[in-house]
Amino acid sequence: MAAEDWARLEWQSNCFASHVLIPPDELERVARSALERIKPSIEKAKKHHLSRQDYIGFVLHRWVRMIAPRFHVSAEAMERRLLDDDFLSRVP
Repeated sequence: MAAEDWARLEWQSNCFASHVLIPPDELERVARSALERIKPSIEKAKKHHLSRQDYIGFVLHRWVRMIAPRFHVSAEAMERRLLDDDFLSRVP
């Protein structure tokens, strides 16, 4: 299989997994709890005058790593779901 075809198949798998294996109500609860645990780091970044744009990638990475195992999905699938459902809008 060509690399381009493989990449597309993997992307489709992550999209499928992110919407089938992650129930919305459970994601809401788990993501909210994880974000609360990340907020001290966000506040620390703000105290050092970092902009949201500076720390948002770190927050997304940490958030994904905290909650993907709970749903038994890859980090890529969880990131896709958080982005698709606009969870980043909840990050201060």
